[in-house]
Amino acid sequence: MATLPDGTQLPGKLFIVEGIDGSGKSTQLDLVHKWLTTAGYMVAFSEWNSSPLVAKATKRGK
Repeated sequence: MATLPDGTQLPGKLFIVEGIDGSGKSTQLDLVHKWLTTAGYMVAFSEWNSSPLVAKATKRGK
């Protein structure tokens, strides 16, 4: 379990999927999302580029 500097514990898991364009990343994540929610888990989805901080770093890396 991850812990913030103030001691707050963050339960959960982080899934990261990499692959070339058209490799089916979005399709697989959609299937995993449906499977986990059907099993009763709470799921949050975020794309890396939705964060201005991450988008800026990604753009520099290209």
